[in-house]
Amino acid sequence: MNRNIAYGAAIAILILLMMTYNILNASGKPEWGNEEKLYGLNPVQTQWLREKKELVIGVSDDSAPLISLDASGSAEGLLKEYLDRISSGYDIPIQYQLLPVKELKNALADGRIDAAVTVRDNTADQSLEYTMPMVKTKGILLVRKEIASERNHADLKVLMAEGSAAHYALKRELPAENLLMCGSIEEAAARAAQGEGDALAGSETALTFYLGRAALDSSWERVTGYIYEQNECLAVKKGNSVLYDILNHAVYHADNEKVISELQGKWTGISYPLYVENKLEGLGIIIIIIFTSVLCVFFLFYQSNKSLYEELQQRMELLVESQNEMQTTFDGVTYYLAELNRDGTIISINKALSQYLRMKRHKAAGLLLEVLLNLERNENEKLAAIVAETFRDEEEKDDEILVGAKIFEIHTFLIKNNKEQVQKILIMMVDVTEARSNERQLMQNHKMIAVGQLAAGVAHEIRNPLGLIRNYCYVLKEIDYRDYITRDDAIAVIEKSVDKSSRIIENLLNFSRLSTNKKERVNLQSHISAILDLQRSLLVHSKTSLCYEYFGDHMAMVNVEALELVLINLITNAVDAISDEGEIKVLCHRDSASVQLTVSDNGGGIPPELMDEIYNPFFTTKKKREGNGLGLYIVYNEVQKMGGKIKAESEVGKGTTFFIRIPIENGGRQDEQKRTQSTGSR
Repeated sequence: MNRNIAYGAAIAILILLMMTYNILNASGKPEWGNEEKLYGLNPVQTQWLREKKELVIGVSDDSAPLISLDASGSAEGLLKEYLDRISSGYDIPIQYQLLPVKELKNALADGRIDAAVTVRDNTADQSLEYTMPMVKTKGILLVRKEIASERNHADLKVLMAEGSAAHYALKRELPAENLLMCGSIEEAAARAAQGEGDALAGSETALTFYLGRAALDSSWERVTGYIYEQNECLAVKKGNSVLYDILNHAVYHADNEKVISELQGKWTGISYPLYVENKLEGLGIIIIIIFTSVLCVFFLFYQSNKSLYEELQQRMELLVESQNEMQTTFDGVTYYLAELNRDGTIISINKALSQYLRMKRHKAAGLLLEVLLNLERNENEKLAAIVAETFRDEEEKDDEILVGAKIFEIHTFLIKNNKEQVQKILIMMVDVTEARSNERQLMQNHKMIAVGQLAAGVAHEIRNPLGLIRNYCYVLKEIDYRDYITRDDAIAVIEKSVDKSSRIIENLLNFSRLSTNKKERVNLQSHISAILDLQRSLLVHSKTSLCYEYFGDHMAMVNVEALELVLINLITNAVDAISDEGEIKVLCHRDSASVQLTVSDNGGGIPPELMDEIYNPFFTTKKKREGNGLGLYIVYNEVQKMGGKIKAESEVGKGTTFFIRIPIENGGRQDEQKRTQSTGSR
């Protein structure tokens, strides 16, 4: 493809060169009457000229005799006739104003003139814009013949027009005290004729015009070379873009039609045009064009192949750099990483996993990761299922597995080819043993705090049955041993009180035991009821009631400890939210796929602006030392770990409701009575 581009470029260059040749050698003279052909203007330029009515062009005697003004103000010269052609072409009169060369810039700036004929010198002034060159002019240095061989040029006192091109050329080479400034080149020539100064500098044509050829040859010796070679242009004030475009356009067309060559014959006395066609010139140009085109084709072909090679080499270097960077990153990560094929075999492992397995990386290639980890059967199957599901669903997966005594989080990531097809996966293993241990310890600490809060209520609950036992023991001592009815009633009350005390203590012990974080098949209705019985001890000294309703099958596989933490924290928060008399409702609905819990209270509610923060750790609205801000944080995390969802709705002054949905497993034989309702309110 690059070769085709090179060939196309070569052909385009050849066509361009041929067109250039035809344009440069097109025959014919300017048709000054055909304004549209030579001077096509846009509407803005046409309107500008119509409103302007006439142009005022400033000239200095530094441009004489190319253009000069006599005492009456009439202009003459080659450039005057050149500008007259432009005037007639645009149908706008031109007035000429003679000014010292140093005043041209100021006259342009204050608007006294629209343009100026001057030498282009961008180093001297950046406030002007210059058109294309009209004619070329050269500056010379003349030294009096009597001192030409005796004096060093650096010591000469030189006469010149201030602000002229000669001034800017010589001020960089001669001391300022050696520069004798004059108002014009004519004044400089006059002062030189009177014997002032050692040398004279200025435009070659102007000095010849004002000194005269005879005086120039008899009294002055020209220093070899030119002090400057510049172009006479039309200068316009920077910012006047409309006039600049008009004049530059006109000069461009005049240059194409060789107007200067035509006029020079008239003003120099030469009857033939300075531009002479050579019969062999056309053939020579064609040969040069063909030769240049062939060279261009070969050069472009060479450059194309060279560019392809360099591009390929650069891409290979970038590929190697990218691979090195990826390998450095792969090995620099402290997590255990492994690339797996679709069949679950290892492609590569990172340095951290290699060190953990105590195996060289190349030896691990082609083996199963679960074999290298030496997993138990259940964990082996779990890891294999994670890999298979990642490829099947083309989705990232997360889970946890046991590797010996350690707990690892497993994360899988898809690696796709350029067609967006999954070729392999990256599996990342993170050791979270310590984190899980800390979480369990945090849960246990939180449970023990709750046990401490329940202690007073539990003591009150036990005191009542103990009081009954003591009273009926006294009754047994005092009654007639033949009073069997009273004796049996007393024994029944004592046994009932013992059972109640035993149940309260058992609930408290079950709640305070160390968490196992495992799912168990339990009677969900009775287990939640036991948790709530324990919580009722918090309400001993308050006017708050706790209502509980259960719907659906009783048996379920759940994480008992997590469920206990969720309920206890929600009820504790509800109790704290009710300042006086209130009601807490707990609803549980168990269907085939999930358990849905609703815990509501009619307390003070949560302001809307705080709803997004209630699950943040250490966020609390309670007074100092009354709460640690971890209750709802623990609830949220436990629900998430069980794969569930939690949502809260609250209205200030009316209360708060938490909705929880937890997925469950059937866990074997279901309760015999389907969809039964158990209602408890104490």
